[in-house]
Amino acid sequence: YEIFMCFILAGIMWAVRKKFTAAPGFMFSILFIFNGIERFFIETIRVTDRYESFFNLTQAQIISLGLIILGIGGIIYLYKKHKPEIQAARF
Repeated sequence: YEIFMCFILAGIMWAVRKKFTAAPGFMFSILFIFNGIERFFIETIRVTDRYESFFNLTQAQIISLGLIILGIGGIIYLYKKHKPEIQAARF
């Protein structure tokens, strides 16, 4: 399942790469979000210990939520910083 999801992620990243080359780090933030989502859902089918104090999530799910938050924060920051370049690069 994980390799299938990673191939889909790679295809999406490849498809949008030219739109976001004007803002360095933007693709890295998108990767954080997609990788966090992928890891969160993969961990739902694994049998691992869950932490009751963290909404009954596994350690990997907690880390994946952190990746998603970092990715969203990175996109917001980079979009504000490189807004003219991103808007000029849109097709």
